[in-house]
Amino acid sequence: MKLTGKCTKCTSEEVYSNRPEGPRGERAVMAGPGGSISTRLFIEVYTCLECGYFEEYISNKDLRNEKKISKIKSNWQRVKS
Repeated sequence: MKLTGKCTKCTSEEVYSNRPEGPRGERAVMAGPGGSISTRLFIEVYTCLECGYFEEYISNKDLRNEKKISKIKSNWQRVKS
């Protein structure tokens, strides 16, 4: 959805995002150990207005921030297959 503008579930092109609005803090708190706030991340949301499916991504700016990524790696569990 993020790259193509097409819904990955129903293939509709009725996909919208909060990305053009810039950081407003939607779902931007990342909890650390004990529930404390360890850092803030801006989450880009992509949603299909045809079927309601949505995807969330950390903003590209936050993905390039080594300090924030380091906090994720130290506080969250890596998913392995």
